Amino acid sequence: RACQAARALLLTSPTLRSARALRNALETHVERNPLLKPIRVALLSSFSSEFLHNHLIAPGLASGLAVDIYQGGFRLFRQEILDPDSRLYRGEPTVVLLAVEGEDWVPEAYRDFLRLRPTEFDGVVGRFRDEASDLLSAFRGRCNAPVVMHNFAPPSYLAAGALDAKQPQGQQELIQRLNDALADISRTITGVHLLDYAALVGRHGAANWYDTRMRHFARAPIAATMQTHLAAEHLKYLRALSGLSKKCLVVDLDNTLWGGVVGEEGP
Repeated sequence: RACQAARALLLTSPTLRSARALRNALETHVERNPLLKPIRVALLSSFSSEFLHNHLIAPGLASGLAVDIYQGGFRLFRQEILDPDSRLYRGEPTVVLLAVEGEDWVPEAYRDFLRLRPTEFDGVVGRFRDEASDLLSAFRGRCNAPVVMHNFAPPSYLAAGALDAKQPQGQQELIQRLNDALADISRTITGVHLLDYAALVGRHGAANWYDTRMRHFARAPIAATMQTHLAAEHLKYLRALSGLSKKCLVVDLDNTLWGGVVGEEGP
């Protein structure tokens, strides 16, 4: 009944206030909820991602999950993964969410793009591929938890503007090559899943998704109104990786849900 009530509240009022209230209620009564399935989530990011906690825990409750979050240090995702004694490994996570903005990981493809020569593109992609592959391989060598990793969204405004498409090698092409590298890595390293962050931002629009003021003020680039959408995308993976996804293939309903064989014989 609590899960159903949480689901109803989030459907009618999908706000931070609702999410915070549900989180507080869950923490108050956590010992009385043996039916909730526990899941330990490690959240590693390149930006202030603490704002996602309420939006992950509350919908988790609505889905029957008791979400416990370990928040990695600010922009310390590399150190967390490479240090075998880090709290990341000591916490024995069920799932790792690796949320890194493209401009934080590969600044050459974003704010420094106009300084980049086309002949340097291969080097940028190669270095990124090697580092990402080494990081994920190092993690896999120490932990069996699945990793859900963001790909990279293009910038809100291309460095060359309308001329980007006319260049032999433009900024959009470079970012797509980085995303292709991530896709290749996710296919070769076991348990790495790629969240299509670029498509998510595109669906809602970069002008709506990002908050430039909060990006500079608190290193929190995602607008408050968009945080629920990102958490909802994360929760799809958390549900699936927790075994809560349900699939049903129904065939040949003649004389079961209805009488007769109208499909074959006609009215």
